[in-house]
This record gives sequence, C-alpha cells and structure tokens, in this order.
Amino acid sequence: MSSSTTDSRSAGGRAPRGRTAAPATRPAHPGHGQRGGSAGAAHGAGGPKASPKASKESMRGHNLRLVLAGIREAGHTSRSALAKRTGLTKATVSTLVEQLVAGGVVRESQDSGTGRVGRPATVLRLDTTTYIGLGAEINVDYSAACAVDLGGSVRASRLVSADNRGSTPSQALHRVAELAMEVARQVTAEGLEPVAATLVLPGPVSSGILRQAPNLGWEMVRAEALFGQVMGARRVGGRALPVSAENEADLAGLAELRTGAVRDLESFLYVSGEVGIGASLVVRGRVFTGYGGYAGELGHVPVSADGPLCRCGARGCLEQYAGQEALLRAAGLAADEAARAAGTVLGGGGDGLRLLIERAQAGDGAVVAALGDAGQVLGMALAGVVNMLSPQAVVLGGIYAELAPWMAPRVNEELKARVVSRTWEDGRLRISELGGLAAVRGAALHSLSAVTENPAAFLAQRPLGRAG
Repeated sequence: MSSSTTDSRSAGGRAPRGRTAAPATRPAHPGHGQRGGSAGAAHGAGGPKASPKASKESMRGHNLRLVLAGIREAGHTSRSALAKRTGLTKATVSTLVEQLVAGGVVRESQDSGTGRVGRPATVLRLDTTTYIGLGAEINVDYSAACAVDLGGSVRASRLVSADNRGSTPSQALHRVAELAMEVARQVTAEGLEPVAATLVLPGPVSSGILRQAPNLGWEMVRAEALFGQVMGARRVGGRALPVSAENEADLAGLAELRTGAVRDLESFLYVSGEVGIGASLVVRGRVFTGYGGYAGELGHVPVSADGPLCRCGARGCLEQYAGQEALLRAAGLAADEAARAAGTVLGGGGDGLRLLIERAQAGDGAVVAALGDAGQVLGMALAGVVNMLSPQAVVLGGIYAELAPWMAPRVNEELKARVVSRTWEDGRLRISELGGLAAVRGAALHSLSAVTENPAAFLAQRPLGRAG
C-alpha cells in the first residue's frame, strides 16, 4: 500500500526511540519486568500447546490465542497443520478459525499452487484488509507516525523534522497526534480500521509515565494520559482509540523481532543510535524492561570516569562519545550541522546523519576516524553487556545501521577481543533492516496486540461479519 514520508531523510535512514501497555481496552500488558507487545511469547519448536486447565470461557480464549499465534508464526497454514501445532482437535480448530474469519482477523483462500492433483487446499492467513495498528513517535529531532496491518506491512507513514527540544510535552504531543491522524485518515479511506495507538518516546517509560528524557529536558511526564487526551479530541471513525506509551528502543526491538534482521532468534540485544543511545534486550521473544522500566539505557553506561558532562548529569556516558551530536563534534561538523539546521547548508533539513554519511563517502579523513573511534568505544561498552547477558546477537539500529560501513568493523573487533573465551562470531553482529521507521513500526505492531494478545475479548466487542 502507499506510504508517504516527509523530510530529507528516507524512511530507511533512521531508527527511532519508546514502554508500557494496559488493561483490557488497551494493548495487553505482559508480565512484570517484561514487555511482549504484539510480538507475543516465542514458542518452542513444537509450537504452542493447549493448557488442560481453566474454565470453559478462559479455555476458549486461551485456545483462540493459540490458533491465532499459530497462524501468525507460520505465515500461512491449514486447519490440520494448526491442529498438530497446537494439540487441539480438528473440530475445535475449525470452530475457532470460523470465529476469527467472521471477525476479520483471519482470511481463508484456495491455494492451487501445491502441485497436488484434485481440490485446492484451503490456506489460512492473517487478514491484511481489515485492521491496522497506529504508532506515533516523538524523538529529539523528528516526529513520525505509521500504520501497520496484521501481516506486519506498513500501510502508511509520515516522518518530519522537528526540534522537539524546544517544545513542551503538550506541544509535541499535539503535533504528533496530527501526524497520526493524517496516517489514520489515509488508511481508513482504504477501508482499514485502526484498533489502538501507541506513543513512542526517547526515554524510560513505566505505567504510562515518561520517567526521564534528558535530551528533551522532560521528566515525569504523564505521557500516556496526555496522549489519550489529544487523540481523544481527534476521534478516529467516531470513537476514541485505546492508547499506550512505550520506550523507543523497546519498540524498535519488537519490530526487529517480528519483521527485521533477527526473525530467526529468540534472544538478542537491539542498539538504537540517535542523539541518544538506547537498547532493548529481547529474551525468549519478549522485551525485558527491568525494574521501573529503566533497562536499556545504554547511552548512560559510563566509559570514562572524567569524561564530558552528559545531559543526565553524569560524566563520561557512552552517549558523549557515540551519540549523533558527539559524532558530529568529533568529526568537526557541529558547526556545519547547526548551519544546516537553519536551512543554510545543502538545502536544509537539520540532518546530521546525512552530513556524516556524505563526508564519510567522500573520504573525509576526520569523519572516517571519528566514526571508527566511536565504533571502538561502542564495541567496548557492548562487550560488557554481552559478557553479562550473552545474547544470541547484537543488532545495530538507528544511525548505526547507516553508519555501519565505518563503525561496525570496529564494533566487531572490540567484541571479538573482549567477549570472554573468545566466543564472539562475526554473524552475531547484525545490522538493522528497518531503517527510520523501526520504533514507530514497532509501536504500530504493539497497538495490534489489542487483537493478537486477547482475540476473544477483541472479537466480543466486534459486530459479526467484519470480514465481509
């Protein structure tokens, strides 16, 4: 479907930064200390299995989720294959599939490409023509919005330059809400129905509260409640959407898990480079957020006892050596970036990333050296994380994905040299494939957890025959 992007950055050029879900009318809230969003729990090789416990209604809800998870994980499947995968009877699977089809969550089609003689097989897929999740992102120097269907495809998107450091939370939220409404109007015109909206923020979020975003100068912002108010005033299809607020790196990690470079893994560390640096630890298919939602603040890992003063108030944070502004300073481009932000260099746009790439591609020695040095410091910090947590892979996202030709080799060198027992292998360092929409795409996927995490509750609220 169509996708529109505004800004000199391409949608493939940035990975944005966000954390917390909620009760029944909002995207599902996973267990303490973990965030699953629409990714769901990763299942073993045999697929999800039915539980022998629970009441009839809770059993139905549990089994409905099993069937939907089985279809989503397989991509396309049959009723008999679902019965084997879930351990449910064929009759039970057929009944549940019929409910999902009637509710517009799953679609049946005839597959004549099996090569078999006789009647074509009936194939089950997620229905990509009915519901979408909305994501909206506030980051330091841009805002974005995105709509994703049940199949994980982006159906519409907007990304615009915005200096949110000079804005109050209310001002920034009103702007991003307008972006989200532009996207919502585009997809509703195509017959798609938004089910929820998730806000992405560049700092730790817990219980809907943005605890701290040093690069925005915001602290203890009731982000989820405020977002609900501004979106409620802009009703989608005549109703107020359920909302949630999440951390940027966590949602980018969710997007990588579902649609990115680590779809084959259950556990990995996603690293989001922007003005700040965030990280997301995915364990067994769920994002681990830690006590109070503060896990993943990689940019504030100290790498020097007496280094530059960080906006968080400490000295020597990684962000001061490998964040975007630190890279520009080290490359001698900070003045050029300031001029560009004012619209006086190379057509304007305020895009430090584009400036770094242009100079590095041109062979500017100072820029190439600065990127290499930053890669070394980043690799040292990551080696400590790998030694502590031993993820299957590390994914470089955000600006690091585009700067990978100059930074990734040094990151990998440090990991090889510093990970214990010399167990680091080249294939464990991966580069994000999702670009500039990673976090806001993850937010839209998270919004779809209103459907995928509790399909029984979702269908109970829907009129029958939505699929028609």
